[in-house]
Amino acid sequence: MDAAHARPVHHRDSPQLDASTGLPNRSAMHQRLHAGLQRGEALGLLMIDLDRFRRINDALGQAAGDQLLRLAGQRLQQALPDAELLAGVGGDEFAVLLKNADLAAVGERVLQAFAQPFEVAGREVFVSCSIGCASTAEQGCDVNELLRQAATALQSAKSAGRNGLHLFTAFPDELDPDALLLESALRRAVERRQLQLHYQLQVDLATGLIVGAEALLRWRHPELGDVSPARFIPIAEESGLIVPIGEWVMREAIAAGASWQRAGLPRLRIAVNLSGRELRQPGLAQRIEQLLVEGGLDPRWLAVEVTESMLINNFAQTSATLLRLQGLGVEVAIDDFGTGYSGLNYLRQLPVDVVKIDRGFISDVAAPPGEVSMTRSLIQFAHSLRLKVVAEGIETERQRELLTAQRCDLGQGFLFGAAQPVDRLRQLLEAQALPRDEA
Repeated sequence: MDAAHARPVHHRDSPQLDASTGLPNRSAMHQRLHAGLQRGEALGLLMIDLDRFRRINDALGQAAGDQLLRLAGQRLQQALPDAELLAGVGGDEFAVLLKNADLAAVGERVLQAFAQPFEVAGREVFVSCSIGCASTAEQGCDVNELLRQAATALQSAKSAGRNGLHLFTAFPDELDPDALLLESALRRAVERRQLQLHYQLQVDLATGLIVGAEALLRWRHPELGDVSPARFIPIAEESGLIVPIGEWVMREAIAAGASWQRAGLPRLRIAVNLSGRELRQPGLAQRIEQLLVEGGLDPRWLAVEVTESMLINNFAQTSATLLRLQGLGVEVAIDDFGTGYSGLNYLRQLPVDVVKIDRGFISDVAAPPGEVSMTRSLIQFAHSLRLKVVAEGIETERQRELLTAQRCDLGQGFLFGAAQPVDRLRQLLEAQALPRDEA
């Protein structure tokens, strides 16, 4: 039996165990790595970091933080029963050692496991994770080099926005053979109709009515199957393919919104994500205006979503583009607010209409009135600036009730349904006996 199935029993203060999690510690991992490399085993290493753990630890106390670490370790054990070794390597980091494994597939399993809430100190807490992957497939790997590669990949995953994974490669992205093959396939994906839009509903928390939907890009390749957006979006961005793909997304979303209105269905505001590269394109606002005219959709029923970092980078050009879109009547939203660079005061300067609170903050919504709630503060501050607030990642009825009580405007998340293909969403809208907005 391997180490994951037959660990010897130790006292919690054993030099081979991590005190916080009760798992094998960094020293034990080093020993197992060294032994495997000596035997020439094909090893893979996942470094896992809990996103925003410090905020939870500060808000709920160290005892709750330690409880969360133990629960996270247990969940990893359940999700990865075939791991050679699962270790707590200090702070809020875990390491997983694997043999002959598809690291990307294993990493996706971990991300899915962390999509469910933890029960910590009597309340539900949502914690995502960032994952860095490395393997002995890279040349010249010793223990320290493999750890360095995994740490580098982990930092890349965190820099990309957290709640994701990154595979280390000795090649820059533009020289990565797999990336080149994927880029070539992506170039053909639009013309071969392999790209699809799925729509996740946005619900008015006060009335329960469906008032919007976010368009999310999906790629189903005939041989590769469903390709994760975390894998192909960075390639599209780097190669410049994101520009024609982004225009296709905008055109399709506008067409869908217009067709629903022509069919007499409830008017929904369709939200489309813009990439940093798209925002830097000259004439973007004019092109979106042209697509709206061609598609027959009133600009009031379109929203564009951008991240904080996009707004901060090249602020003058980005602001001019977004101000032009606002002038047309298009709504502008900051996506994943609270995970980027801007402070609350900086929000006053941004050309936005909507703040979308990142799902990582939703676990904070249940903080007692006497405690500081970042979610409550964000909602109140945004409303003081006359901005609308959307809460992402709502998964429980309790979260919906609390957010409604705190006067959050809209909600989005699995409580209201997963992202749906356009035909399925149309069926849902037809089944809703909602009055048509005559605005």
